[in-house]
Amino acid sequence: MGKNILLIALLGMLLAGCEETGETEAAVEVEMKSMEEQQKQLETFTYEDYRMVFDEAAARAEELATEDDLLNKWILRVLADDELLYASDFSDEEAIRFARQEMVENEAWKRYAQEEYGVSITETEVDEFITKGPIASLDPDSDLAYDESYMAMQKAIADSLGLTQEELEYEFQRDLYERAVIWEKLEPELTEKYGESADVRAEYNEEVNAYMNS
Repeated sequence: MGKNILLIALLGMLLAGCEETGETEAAVEVEMKSMEEQQKQLETFTYEDYRMVFDEAAARAEELATEDDLLNKWILRVLADDELLYASDFSDEEAIRFARQEMVENEAWKRYAQEEYGVSITETEVDEFITKGPIASLDPDSDLAYDESYMAMQKAIADSLGLTQEELEYEFQRDLYERAVIWEKLEPELTEKYGESADVRAEYNEEVNAYMNS
């Protein structure tokens, strides 16, 4: 499991690229920072830098909190990503709308995999994925060990939320890792369907897009 995939999962950036959400409100468009900017950030940000980002995101998310705990989690993710990954800044209303958009898409992405391809996962499989991937990568002596900046980000997120690393990975980020486990099973089926040379992630995103707007 590559570090880039783990970074996407951790920051909540498992975006499927759906153009619409099936919701009546208009989709929020986002502009990403360049890959060069993101890479520079990963190479230079310290624990203090990340802690400031996540502390501010957590404080703002608390102000925007709704009665939906899952939506609140996505609001926090969006606000952190707004600082780390997006070139444009969200208003409060845009942050809530985009968080809802991402939440709805993420749940549809997983639901469609089961309905269309019969892909299901167990709690044990998710636990094993987390143990062998994100948790193992926290060990500096592991072959999967994160680099220093990424380790700093992991610790900053957990500390900002008042969680242990284990609570962050096994509980807070669990919904994202569920998607990663689904993808491990889904990708071979999509490759068989579309061929080795196809961008199967993009093809699946198109399927989900159609599903959500049907």
